[in-house]
Amino acid sequence: MKPSKLYLPLSFLFGAGVRFKNFLFDKGIISAKEFDVPVICIGNLAAGGTGKTPMVIKAVEMLLHSGLKPAILSRGYKRSTEEIHIVSGNSFVNDTGDEPMILFQHFGNVPVVLSGNRVKGIESILHQFPETDVVVMDDGFQHRWVIPSLNILLTAFQNPFTSDHLLPAGYLREPANAAHRAQLIVVTKTPQETSRESKQHLISRIKKHSNAPVIFSTLAYKPLKHVFTGETFNESLSGYHCLTVSGISNDETFTGNIKRQALKTESIRFPNHHHYTNEDAGMIARRFNNIAGDKKIIITTGKDAVKLKQSEELRILPLYFLPVEHDFLPDEEELLKTELIKHARKN
Repeated sequence: MKPSKLYLPLSFLFGAGVRFKNFLFDKGIISAKEFDVPVICIGNLAAGGTGKTPMVIKAVEMLLHSGLKPAILSRGYKRSTEEIHIVSGNSFVNDTGDEPMILFQHFGNVPVVLSGNRVKGIESILHQFPETDVVVMDDGFQHRWVIPSLNILLTAFQNPFTSDHLLPAGYLREPANAAHRAQLIVVTKTPQETSRESKQHLISRIKKHSNAPVIFSTLAYKPLKHVFTGETFNESLSGYHCLTVSGISNDETFTGNIKRQALKTESIRFPNHHHYTNEDAGMIARRFNNIAGDKKIIITTGKDAVKLKQSEELRILPLYFLPVEHDFLPDEEELLKTELIKHARKN
């Protein structure tokens, strides 16, 4: 169901339920658990589209470089299993979901554990990986049964929580004032050319809901990599006809980046967290083969790449993914690192 203001009455009912739940936690009527090991929560108020996965990668890299031993806890959205799952080289993407598989493949030596029950998930991490000295909880802002040491809240520049509505009229999973629980707010996907005045205007709107420091990040795109071989694509796209394939919540930034570079672009869009079938792979292959000329390429996102990699039919095609990471101004990156390390070393 696409968000629409026609659903505002339903949003009112949804908001009443969320506010009541938060009231119970705020008053201690429902108890939350605080662990001896620090927990860093990276989440958002919106239902996707803020760049949580690259932010988790950024945070874990900072913790590793500081000599800490982090583990990652994720729900594993749309995975086929419900029990606690430790991601390994033998895991299938359908068993893990796309984001945990990206995290596992990026690090390799950092534990990635999946559990819808975050308390049991952290207990499992501490039992299975007792050397862990900090847990990074992916998309845990609404899971209040765990008391985090640090709450990092993400919001996208083009659709900040300050101007959004609750589901289903908008994308918010909680009212905007829930941002008061954050100790740091990161405005993601900020255009490079954004003026100081525009940033300050958004900060003033955010400050109506939270006193947390606000920093801004842009999306930094890296060279294309082949989905199957990992080979880097070093040519300019200016002479290529590109077919983009995406199944993410907001693909305008991804497709827009390719359109600005390519000679010509056409797109295939799937729902967010789409599970690709053999029929999907066949359709993608046919669309690609119907493109005239030799200078053509398929480009997908990192989230989609881990699932499309399961297709043998696509193996013979020039299928690449676009790596992305968050980029900060030096002083704001230092603030992020300082907050992470301070709370990760609280014990």
